[in-house]
Amino acid sequence: MKHAYREKALAVVALAWSFASFGATTWYANVANRSGTEDGMSEATGFVKIQDAVDLAADGDTVIVLPGTYGEEQGARSDYSVEKDGVTYTSRSRVVIGRNITLKSRDGADATHVVGRWHDAAAGVAVGENAVRAIAITNETGAVVQGFTVRDSSTVTSAVNIAPAYGGGIAGPFTVA
Repeated sequence: MKHAYREKALAVVALAWSFASFGATTWYANVANRSGTEDGMSEATGFVKIQDAVDLAADGDTVIVLPGTYGEEQGARSDYSVEKDGVTYTSRSRVVIGRNITLKSRDGADATHVVGRWHDAAAGVAVGENAVRAIAITNETGAVVQGFTVRDSSTVTSAVNIAPAYGGGIAGPFTVA
């Protein structure tokens, strides 16, 4: 009887180890996907929008982004919103990360671009309500972003000392290594 408990305990430990070791999922984004299927489970069926893969990723997961330019078709999502002197400033980003995930370009920065938007590029005005940054990390989870060119990005305002005013390309609590 004593051995039966030990065997069950060892089986539970082995099962927990297998879930811990193999529990992470790899998701894919592929702006060139024209397969008609977007489930994010393979390069061929990767989500056209990076954010769709990020939204499904759980802590510890990886999102692999295939080569291409991820810009206007990606849309934009609100990331930071704060009030200062009676005015609410809300910034938007192409990709908003709020979990401990790895967002990684498959082929590196030369091949994979995340493009924000200046408020009014034609007039040369970067900041303003139409501005979109490329990537925002919204909490201190230890998210990793690796292998992207981030360009043509801006943010809502540079007139006040608040979070939405910073990080035209990438914003959030991160360390550059």
